[in-house]
Amino acid sequence: MLFITGVEGASAPSTLTMCISPDRVVALKKQYERVRNKVSELLTQHEYQLVKTPLASDQVSQEAAADFLKNALKSFEVLQEFRDKMNENIKLLEEAIVEYDLVEEQNSDAFRSTEGIS
Repeated sequence: MLFITGVEGASAPSTLTMCISPDRVVALKKQYERVRNKVSELLTQHEYQLVKTPLASDQVSQEAAADFLKNALKSFEVLQEFRDKMNENIKLLEEAIVEYDLVEEQNSDAFRSTEGIS
């Protein structure tokens, strides 16, 4: 998560500091994964219910079933798109975590290499 702090003055900000807390990025990724998994589960559990036959053979029932199926398919499509966007965001968060870990490792290596030097 991003936090903006250090806005100087009451007018337009002249200084902004952005702090990214790696542990919060990991927590956000886990939360996204939980949401994505619930949506995926919902899609899997209810996909079979999309194919509906009319409750009766009259024209009104036929049209209602067609409309219901059209709306259900659109809802299903929206949920699939949401799941796909969640997957994209999870991937970006994973990349940020890997990048941060790499930077931390490089900083630690640099710090260790200068230890003992007077």
